[in-house]
Amino acid sequence: MVAAVVLAALVAIGSITPGPVFSASETEIQVYLTIYAGSDLSAQKEATKSLAWMAMTDRRVNDALERLVVQYHRRGHLDKDQGDAFSWFLKGLGYSGDFRYRATLETVAAETGNGEVRTQARLALQLLAAYANWNPIIDDRRHWNDDQSDRINRFANMVASDVWDLKALAGMRIYEDRIRNAWLLDRVNEEIRAHYRNSNSERSFTSAYSWLTRGLAASGNPKYESTIRAIAANSHNERWGSDAKRYLWEFGYDH
Repeated sequence: MVAAVVLAALVAIGSITPGPVFSASETEIQVYLTIYAGSDLSAQKEATKSLAWMAMTDRRVNDALERLVVQYHRRGHLDKDQGDAFSWFLKGLGYSGDFRYRATLETVAAETGNGEVRTQARLALQLLAAYANWNPIIDDRRHWNDDQSDRINRFANMVASDVWDLKALAGMRIYEDRIRNAWLLDRVNEEIRAHYRNSNSERSFTSAYSWLTRGLAASGNPKYESTIRAIAANSHNERWGSDAKRYLWEFGYDH
């Protein structure tokens, strides 16, 4: 019961309205610390997933996560749920973008006898290097809108960034979390319209803009229908255009 309440608090003040990268609210930090000090594996896994868009660099939180990584590494045999959580703990350290944790990840990658764990540890090392650059982008305050939550501002930064992986992650969260914030969706709409005639066919580009388009289309807002139709009819990226046609049907524009 306590863990459920704590996880609800994370949703309320963490994954929805996270604090700034260098000045995370003490309340927010304590929510993560409480979850990581507990024994609710599901809550710990969900908390760790949210770090992908939190730009959380507070070392109290990341040290607590590192302790979980060391603990699970030393256990050896893990059941399916534990193994899945361990994979997320490894990636969570990667999301810190803090090279202080590189040695721990390298140790896991070198010592584990589990091929999947080794793969996830190596992925976490790649994430560590990426998020060292990405966290400042996610939490860039230069274009911060004080009328919006930290969460919405961070997603807007991701949408406006030059990093396709961040754009894709923002689009995915907008879609899966059913975000209907008009200010953010307008930013997505502007970004899509600025690029839908781009002939880039790289997989990362296509994924980024298809996810943004899906998130926009899922809003069901007639305001954005012309954008979705423009992509479907005129996109110079065949896959993106095909996806837009599917979204027109999927989200009721062509019913």
